[in-house]
Amino acid sequence: MRSMLGALILALAAASGPTQAVGAASEGRSFVVRLESWALVPGQCLKYTVTPQEIVVSHQNDHGVKLHEVFRSKLERVQVDPFYAVLQALPLESLAPEYADESVDDGFSMTFELQVGQKSSKTVKLRNEWQADLAMLCREVNRLIPAKFAIAVPTQEARSGE
Repeated sequence: MRSMLGALILALAAASGPTQAVGAASEGRSFVVRLESWALVPGQCLKYTVTPQEIVVSHQNDHGVKLHEVFRSKLERVQVDPFYAVLQALPLESLAPEYADESVDDGFSMTFELQVGQKSSKTVKLRNEWQADLAMLCREVNRLIPAKFAIAVPTQEARSGE
């Protein structure tokens, strides 16, 4: 009787289908976003990894703090779908490998590693420069995490001095 009950429970679990986060990945929403954000003057770095299943934030600095996880959360389909839509809208092919303001020695530095679906992965670096598409992606990451880990998103107004 117990083995029959166990088999019935396993069969019902299998028939109910995958969870929402896993389901989102299985419906063609395949991506990995890695973002590294350095504030160069204090020497602080936050690293973000986003997949259809979860988001992870890690921290390190230049003062002896080794990379360690500070936040992890599973993502639900209601979070994955809008994030994936932003990724799909990114002009990956036309993004330059680097956007830099060479007149600034310190400030911020960001590296984006983007893999969306079957497209080739793309790495883009920002150094003290604004790029609209990547700023939009940063805002989407910020919607998935607590405010204390938010990415400081540069704005066009700050860049132009307005």
